[in-house]
Amino acid sequence: MPAGEPIYIDSVEIGDEVTPQVTSISMERVIAFWGASPRSEMLDQPNRFNSDAQAKKEGLSGPVVPGPMCMALIAKTLTDWSDGVRLKVIDVILRQVWPQASEVKIYGVVTDKNDELEEVEVDIYVEDPGGQPLIRGRAVLGLPRKPR
Repeated sequence: MPAGEPIYIDSVEIGDEVTPQVTSISMERVIAFWGASPRSEMLDQPNRFNSDAQAKKEGLSGPVVPGPMCMALIAKTLTDWSDGVRLKVIDVILRQVWPQASEVKIYGVVTDKNDELEEVEVDIYVEDPGGQPLIRGRAVLGLPRKPR
């Protein structure tokens, strides 16, 4: 699909790729995310999300991106695909931790299409630069019908 053109259910095919986003999440972004959430008590003490020392105590190489933030970033990638995309269902499996300050690629591949319901099913992938899976999942996206 040409970049920048609206995406409609009529033009999507199985195998089409949701536009990949490559990102790296800093500790500052993680702290801002938690600060904006009802669970801001996560900032009250050192933990694997806001402290290098605490993350290393837990056997990690450094701070990681929290699961809810991972899901929010995946949802953003899916809904950024085109205007009018509606996220109906998202289900992910956190297979590995997502290290902060580590570049990852987030994308999806259309695996099923229902023209009647105007929705597609998408397999979700979050991978490190070597292609190792960090997160896998699926989503159902509503797509608009092309105006006549």
